[in-house]
Amino acid sequence: MIKSFFVFFILGMFFLLSIYIFAVETGEIKGSIQDEQGEMIPGIEITAESSSLQGIRTVISLKNGNFHFPLLTVGKYTLTFKLAGFSTYIQKNVVVHSALSTVLLTVLLSIWSQKVEVMIFPENFRLCLWTKTFNLPDRNSFLL
Repeated sequence: MIKSFFVFFILGMFFLLSIYIFAVETGEIKGSIQDEQGEMIPGIEITAESSSLQGIRTVISLKNGNFHFPLLTVGKYTLTFKLAGFSTYIQKNVVVHSALSTVLLTVLLSIWSQKVEVMIFPENFRLCLWTKTFNLPDRNSFLL
């Protein structure tokens, strides 16, 4: 009886000790995403990368613009925010500390813009630079 109690006691202590030894400290990153007018943006793809993380974790922001990365191992993270029509934003060195720590972020995304120049030539337009001649149809063809 005492021998079996002692064996169960040793096994129980070994089990509790192994849980403590193999426990991984985790934290989380939470935040919200807004545009330049302060409106929350849903549907943003957010990726988290870190050397302490196996692979890449990805979440999508909710209707209210909030996002949440639960159970991240302790370390430094790089977050990338992407959505068509907005500039891609990269936040480096986001640090997740010891267990139960939460990193709160508010990200401001700007609308992506690009200058596009379009040149339209009439159908019969011909330009010869080497002879400096221009062959244009009569001026009435340019009228709409």
